[in-house]
Amino acid sequence: MKSLYYKNNLTFKLSITGILLSISLLALYFSHTLLNWPIFTLGLKVDLSTLFILPIFMVSGIYFGILALIIRFVLGPFIIFQGIESTSLQAQYFSHFIFLLSSIIFLFTFTFLDWIANKKDLQAKKNKKKLFLHLLISVLTTTFLMSILNGFWITPTYFYIFRLTESSSYFATLNKWSQIADNFGAKNFDYWGFIALAYIPFNLLNFAITSLLSIPLYFVITNFFKKNGK
Repeated sequence: MKSLYYKNNLTFKLSITGILLSISLLALYFSHTLLNWPIFTLGLKVDLSTLFILPIFMVSGIYFGILALIIRFVLGPFIIFQGIESTSLQAQYFSHFIFLLSSIIFLFTFTFLDWIANKKDLQAKKNKKKLFLHLLISVLTTTFLMSILNGFWITPTYFYIFRLTESSSYFATLNKWSQIADNFGAKNFDYWGFIALAYIPFNLLNFAITSLLSIPLYFVITNFFKKNGK
């Protein structure tokens, strides 16, 4: 997605990226410190840092947005490092890789839909309706894909990292589920019931919060561009 304004102003893009990335890293620290997910003992955190990455994609362009995501991925484990045991850094980086993946799905879905709408040069009123629709589609798409990935790959890998299973395979997790379930307060659930209850509400709420808070920020940015011209 091309930037919306100041297309050739590298200094402007770098400045916006740096400011918003700094705020994003602060939001990463505070949200991961304060916003615990209460369902099961999974260590899930409601995150607000993606909220400030989204306008980087809109203002500075997709390359600066990807750069911001990579920097957040590299620095993230050191910002919220919790020091669990010898496997903690591996677990932290895997957690932040999954965080990176979910952010990419959400941001790329939204920016692609927004790019399609902008190409059609829709009226402002229609654009507002499209914005809500784009955010809704992005939230649902991210929730669906991340829930499937959690069931088949992410959760089995976590269990392997923390030595709850001998392998990171999906079938190894199924075979051990009856023993593992007690560790997460999920002994009354089968594996996919646990996945559905743990991850679907979490992803819906997590990205719905990001979407709702991004709406005023989105209109501030687009109104600025309308006043100053592309």
